[in-house]
Amino acid sequence: MTLRDAEALYLKQIHRLLYQAFVEIRQQGREKNCAPVVGLANLLHVVPLDLERAANGEIGYEDVFNSLMYRADELNCRAWIEAEISRMKP
Repeated sequence: MTLRDAEALYLKQIHRLLYQAFVEIRQQGREKNCAPVVGLANLLHVVPLDLERAANGEIGYEDVFNSLMYRADELNCRAWIEAEISRMKP
């Protein structure tokens, strides 16, 4: 296995672990009846898979962001995302 192959494998594993973590967090939130945790995990659980696609050149990072914002609108989380973005320093 080349270094490039190993890095690609690590990247894929990281993205899949993050995806699985968000799925697990969402399930735990449901079991604990914690709507904010469920909402955020539901919003974010597909982002690692989109990031994997972007890293592979299948889509752009702007597509990842736009998909996130679309899901935020669907799930009524846009205000949270915009508040968090406004706290970020350029």
